[in-house]
Amino acid sequence: MMKLTKSRKHFLFLLLLSAISWLVIKFHYFANPIPSKIYYSIVFFEFLFVIIGYLFSLRMGRIFLVLGILLLNRITSFAYSGVDTIIIGGFFWGGITGLALRIFLDHSKYSPFVKSVHERFVFARTLERSRFHLAYPGVITFLFVILLGGLLKVYSFPYFNGMDFQESYYLPDLPSRSAFSLSANIITTLLLSMLYFYAEEKSFQDYYKGGFRDFGTGIVISLIFHTIVIFIQTFISIQFFGQSTNSAPDLNRVTGLFRDAGSCTWIYPLILSYSLYYIIKEFNISNFRMIFVLMFLFFIGGGILGLKQGRAYLIILTVSFLLFFIRSLKKFWNRLNKKKFSIVFSIFLLILSLSFVLFIKYSSNGKLYNTLQIVLSTESLIDKFKNSDPNRFFLNKVALKVFVDSPMFGGGVGSVPISLKDPHFPIDNKISIIDGPGSFYTGVLSDVGVLGLILLISWILLQIYYRKNGFNYLFFLVPFIVGYHITHPDGAFMIILFAGPLTRIKKNLGHFSTIVNRIFLLFSVIFLIHILYSKSLDETGPMFRQSKIAKYQLFAYSENRMILESVLFSDGKEDYIKYHLFRGAIIQKNTISGEFSSCAFLSNETSLKQMRLKYTYLDKTKSVLNEEIISLKKFKIDETIHIPIGTEYLKLEEVDNSDKPIFFRGTIFSILADCYNEKNEFRSKIKVQ
Repeated sequence: MMKLTKSRKHFLFLLLLSAISWLVIKFHYFANPIPSKIYYSIVFFEFLFVIIGYLFSLRMGRIFLVLGILLLNRITSFAYSGVDTIIIGGFFWGGITGLALRIFLDHSKYSPFVKSVHERFVFARTLERSRFHLAYPGVITFLFVILLGGLLKVYSFPYFNGMDFQESYYLPDLPSRSAFSLSANIITTLLLSMLYFYAEEKSFQDYYKGGFRDFGTGIVISLIFHTIVIFIQTFISIQFFGQSTNSAPDLNRVTGLFRDAGSCTWIYPLILSYSLYYIIKEFNISNFRMIFVLMFLFFIGGGILGLKQGRAYLIILTVSFLLFFIRSLKKFWNRLNKKKFSIVFSIFLLILSLSFVLFIKYSSNGKLYNTLQIVLSTESLIDKFKNSDPNRFFLNKVALKVFVDSPMFGGGVGSVPISLKDPHFPIDNKISIIDGPGSFYTGVLSDVGVLGLILLISWILLQIYYRKNGFNYLFFLVPFIVGYHITHPDGAFMIILFAGPLTRIKKNLGHFSTIVNRIFLLFSVIFLIHILYSKSLDETGPMFRQSKIAKYQLFAYSENRMILESVLFSDGKEDYIKYHLFRGAIIQKNTISGEFSSCAFLSNETSLKQMRLKYTYLDKTKSVLNEEIISLKKFKIDETIHIPIGTEYLKLEEVDNSDKPIFFRGTIFSILADCYNEKNEFRSKIKVQ
């Protein structure tokens, strides 16, 4: 009876993880303000796609999950051409929920399809042996803290200043939601991946026995589809499935079904090599000559399909096959004497070298060939890197500057694109490029600093210690030099899958796992304290946005909310007016000085008849010039404000009767839209004589 109780508790635990994954999806939606009908229609399609697989079997559910992420990550742009946001959260939500459904059907005593009592007993015994499973709770907590940090960075304690998030512009031309999306789009994918694999490994301690086959089958099927699409793009039409892939087709680069050519450059060679490994192991191919022939065919085929890939593609492809060849030779070490080993290895290296030289000469419009000429030049090492890829060199330079400015905690996830948009950043963006870090290594340092790097290394060591999968990480060394691959959802998923859960746990979990998990929890607390302390020093609050990005305005007038309110002012005149709605503390740009009407009043959005609003006048450095408090009433705009000369910004915040700011839920107040110019700068037309 105890065992069945354990099973029921685990079923509820999976439902909890499913609810948390839905919360992460909500975070992602908030960071990407696209129409809700479009967003949730995509999410529920993805959810049903994976759930249907789980209804058939656990194996089909896993395969559908991998296929969805690797083949359908551009489903949004296929369905809605005007939406460029990548949405894949529904696949993970469906995976966790489907896992709970499958366990209910296979192991619950309440299930009409329940199997034998013995299988329920075995499943319950498995759950009893489950513990932290390689620090998943600590990693998930840390990612949530980083996500919260990105939110607070651009929204200035929104929960304290009102139940709704006041929209703002974070930097000129950078909406607050867009600023938040730079971190949220990365972290939500990592969170969802961790939640899914946590559910898997918490449910099946020996899940690798089926997991390798299931995930591997999905990867091989996705490889087949990508190969077909890449072949068509290379030799028939570069525009085939080319929409929403940045500028890749314009640059004569193929993408397959990936998000862009950068993803295709490193993920395709990786899954090509892994598919070869999977086929050899799944079909139990033990003849070395057969393996050698398969490798040769895969390499030549992959090389031909790299004719229109990025510069790094062939290097990554060659290194991947070389690593796989070394791994294969280990299996035959005892069968091959030194002479045979030398001959085989020499032939393999010769084929690789000749193929590599041939491909780099005629692929990628000669870019890789020119790059190698630079590398072989007599310039200094730094100049070689700079001249071989100037844009990537510049992005890494910016990332390192962000890291130097905050070495322990980093600048926050997504800090490099924000820095590139910041007109006051010390490194001038002369080439006007907006992108992530040029390398995974500099990206980790700039985003989470030394402490985050320590956590990453701890997690890697934990995986290697318990899974004995250290060889897998060698496949990432070269790709990580040429991109920040977690910025795209398929890349983030592939990294986590290959680095950990694709390999079963080969050693019983002990105190080391618990220690690392607690380190993650401790560092999460330290990061949270740092985030709250840093935010407490920021007194600017959210700033009312410019008109060019007003389509994201949460509380805007008719363009967004279709508000045309019929109101009766104190003079008895009834009119239709347009006005903005605000809540909590805001900052708005100012263009005038003298005595003016505040243009502020209370509308029908609140039942209160009166509130107190504090105006703080700031100069261009945001130093306080003066402050005053006025009283707002229902549909009355007769309150006067006194704007000092030199006022660049007006800070507005609600205060109570003792002149202290109102925390928690604020009162919605209104300001006439006519009191703003075309740039949404305050310019009250009503001047008091």
